[in-house]
Formats: sequence, structure tokens, C-alpha cells
Amino acid sequence: MNAEPSTSAANSASVYCPPKKREKASHLSSAEKQTIIYAYKKIITDSPDIRKGDMINHISHVLGISRSTVYRVISEYNKTGKTSEPKKITGRPSVLESFDETIKTAVREIVHSMFYENELPTLDKVLTQINNSNELPKMSRSTLYRLMKQLNFK
Repeated sequence: MNAEPSTSAANSASVYCPPKKREKASHLSSAEKQTIIYAYKKIITDSPDIRKGDMINHISHVLGISRSTVYRVISEYNKTGKTSEPKKITGRPSVLESFDETIKTAVREIVHSMFYENELPTLDKVLTQINNSNELPKMSRSTLYRLMKQLNFK
């Protein structure tokens, strides 16, 4: 047995710190791209004679991001001097996003008033009161169901 303790960083990293895989398979955030760039700059300053492939392998292993993604972010940084912003999520906005707090408060009041009158507030009963009201917009049963879930009614 060797009397001296091992101080190898590679051995201690593989024993105590398994590589983490990135959980989501979406676009990298700005912070994740900056982390790649900081790791790249740190490796370049610490050991400037390291091969680019070894450096990319090391960064991808430590951060849990694929080699191709690390390579793409570093190449983009070397060409432009900065990283691009993540892509915006596009698509049709939800109907629930169009409801402001006054509508949500009015729906809450309808449900609570039914409880106050000892009446069980079913989805159909609440929907008829909402659709009969002139102040509230007309909505379908499924929209009301999603709104009730958003308002934490069970």
C-alpha cells in the first residue's frame, strides 16, 4: 500500500462527483452558455497547450452537456465574441392568459358564494352563472375547468 494520499484531481472527481446530465432537452439558457464560456476561458488560462478536442471533452463531461453543443457554443463565441440569446418560444397564447385578475376574482366570488349558500359548486352550475353574467366573458366548460385548476380549486 502507498503511504502517501492520492491528490489526483481526476481520480477524486470520478470517485466523488459523477457527471451530471442536463435534464431538459431544450435550448441552452444564457447562463448555461456563459458557464461553458467561463469553463473554456479557465481551461485556456490554466493549460494553454491542451488540445481543443480534449478541452471540449472535459467541459462536456463536467457540465453534462453534449460535445457538439459545447463545440457549437465555443465556436460561436470565438467568431462573434459573444453568445446568442436563446430562441423565443412561439405559438398560440393560451386563452387563460387573456383573463385578468378581475375575471379570476369574479369566478372565485361565484364559487365562494355557492359554498356560502351551502350549494355544491359544480362546473355546470358555475358555468351557467358565468355565462348569464354580463360582466364576465362567455367561456366553454373546458376553459372554465382549466381556469378552476389554475385558481387551485379541486
